[in-house]
Amino acid sequence: MPQTPVAVVEQCLDQPAQRSRSLPQMLDTFKELSQLPVKQVLTGHGTIDRPLVELLQYQRMRIEQRVEEVLMWVRKGHHRVFEIAQQLYPKSAPPHFFLGFTMTLGYLDVLEMRELVVCEQDASGWKYVSKS
Repeated sequence: MPQTPVAVVEQCLDQPAQRSRSLPQMLDTFKELSQLPVKQVLTGHGTIDRPLVELLQYQRMRIEQRVEEVLMWVRKGHHRVFEIAQQLYPKSAPPHFFLGFTMTLGYLDVLEMRELVVCEQDASGWKYVSKS
């Protein structure tokens, strides 16, 4: 997998008014998969050129780098998902920018679950603020 899988923005099944936190869920799934004795992987896209555990570690590392980068942008004063996505993906065309936007939201979910940022609601929408 040459690129990080994209977190999906979707509603929670048990609370339709709530958004699921798919990137933290995906990271948990990566951790669980790393502990299974997987012998064969059938990919949906592309090929896998390394052992599954190594691939999952690599993807987690890439995601963690982006999580740290997002925290840096929040601390520099970029508090909105759109603003942060513009910093992370400045050259992305509109269809690809939306994927970057959803990943940015996922990175913020990870930071929020780790209690490094808090999401506040104001007249303009969601605002993410560093807790440190």
